[in-house]
Amino acid sequence: MPANGSYQAQPTDTNFHKGAYWGIRSDIRSYNVANVLACPLDRTSVLAATPTRLKRLDDERQEQFINWGYAVCDAALRAHADPMLPRPSDFPFPAAKVQRVSRQCRERSP
Repeated sequence: MPANGSYQAQPTDTNFHKGAYWGIRSDIRSYNVANVLACPLDRTSVLAATPTRLKRLDDERQEQFINWGYAVCDAALRAHADPMLPRPSDFPFPAAKVQRVSRQCRERSP
């Protein structure tokens, strides 16, 4: 068993599956994939610190969450499932990006 305690099936094991994991607090650089969409950790950390609640997010914040999920999913899949997947040309909501976190969003974060 690996030092981190996780189970890793051998490719010949019937339990072996290719897949990927990503989380809201992931550092996109940790996937070691070239040409990822720009998602600086200081900006994604602000998004990750958003309190969980059953309240509507403003449009800009919601678009930034969608962009972040899209970018980290791409990085994880190209790193662990198929490195030949094409790099996305841009975010689903290009105007929102992830880099630009509004002052309102920063003020709500701890």
